[in-house]
Amino acid sequence: MLTGVGFAVILAVARSNVLIQTRVEDAFRGRVMALYSMALLGIVPLGSFAVGSFAHVLGIRDTLAACGIGIASLLSGLLYRRTVRRPAAAVT
Repeated sequence: MLTGVGFAVILAVARSNVLIQTRVEDAFRGRVMALYSMALLGIVPLGSFAVGSFAHVLGIRDTLAACGIGIASLLSGLLYRRTVRRPAAAVT
């Protein structure tokens, strides 16, 4: 599972990088990529600190379970939002 998750993360980062670089005007590309890099790399230490703090308080097993539940609920919410919005957008 970790191999699949790692592959998905690399694929998502590469795809977002390509989308940003192709959709931003040439004059702003450097600035936008700097902000993107700061946002992408700057949030990782905060998330690592939060997960490490939870693991210290709750234990590793409970922290991993909470992270799994959070990811599953986020994905199910995104899928639900996508299926609910599409028919409504097609009608209007």
